[in-house]
Amino acid sequence: MANDALKITFSILIIFVSSCSEQNTNQDQLQKPQILWANSTPDRDSILIQWEANTESDIDSYKIYRSQLAGEEDFRLIAEVPNADDQYEDTEISLGEKYYYRVTALNYNSIESEPSDIVYYTLLRKPILLRPIENAVIPPDHIVFEWMPVSGASSYQIHVYKSREDGWWEIWQSSMTYPYQQLKRVFNDDYLALEEPQDDGNYRWNVTCSGGKSAGSQSRWGHFSVQSLGN
Repeated sequence: MANDALKITFSILIIFVSSCSEQNTNQDQLQKPQILWANSTPDRDSILIQWEANTESDIDSYKIYRSQLAGEEDFRLIAEVPNADDQYEDTEISLGEKYYYRVTALNYNSIESEPSDIVYYTLLRKPILLRPIENAVIPPDHIVFEWMPVSGASSYQIHVYKSREDGWWEIWQSSMTYPYQQLKRVFNDDYLALEEPQDDGNYRWNVTCSGGKSAGSQSRWGHFSVQSLGN
């Protein structure tokens, strides 16, 4: 009887320890970050990676890994950012090269999650803006945009923003322009603008180009203001 009681007690203890161990393991497991996209930036030659923040309350940081090969084995750590960040800008790159990225989450116990899905991007040369020249003053009925072609680009798109008290507001995202067309557009020639330019308004614009799936770049910002002739 004593031996049976001892066996039962020992079995219960094993079950209890196993249950606690499984519970701790589950607590230590982290969701892998949900990476959203990689894209270009207007300010410099760089690739911006963004992901959704993990929902766990004990996230300490995120690690960003990069590879120039599609395989799983060649990723190396390039950065670690605080838990408040949900993006990373990679400036250590070369134009025309394809880069692969993935992200992991790290908690305060130094437990690292499984890596996110992989995203990749190839940065092309930035489009060079020709006109309007920087800080030009233009009549509202004669706003023409021109830019230089980019090798490897298969389409272009213009973005025009108006300055408001609460920041920049996009008023025109043009339809696509293709390399076989003239790289010259008149404001709202596709009737997609949200509003027409107004006197005394300040605007900025840039051109994005795409080289197919996950390849492209953005020009730097150009600025102009609008003023009717004779005013």
